Amino acid sequence: MDFMQTHLTLSRQHSDLTDDILVRQAHVGDQNAFEILVDRYSALLYLLISQLVRDEHLAHDVLQHVFIQLYRSLPTLVPGRRSGHG
Repeated sequence: MDFMQTHLTLSRQHSDLTDDILVRQAHVGDQNAFEILVDRYSALLYLLISQLVRDEHLAHDVLQHVFIQLYRSLPTLVPGRRSGHG
């Protein structure tokens, strides 16, 4: 089995996982889990963003920024972790 087949098999296995599990896995360094989240939400988020900004290039930039911020915010998204707010 080559790398691509392995990656596709892992993606299929992980694609049934809940967002909560994927966020936990991404938080501990599982890049594949984060990629699945990106794949899962890119189309919907792009649609929403493009309707708001009405500019294709700006929508792509905003979408990229959203996922960068999501990646940086993973520690605050992990259930059971306190974010310091109450």
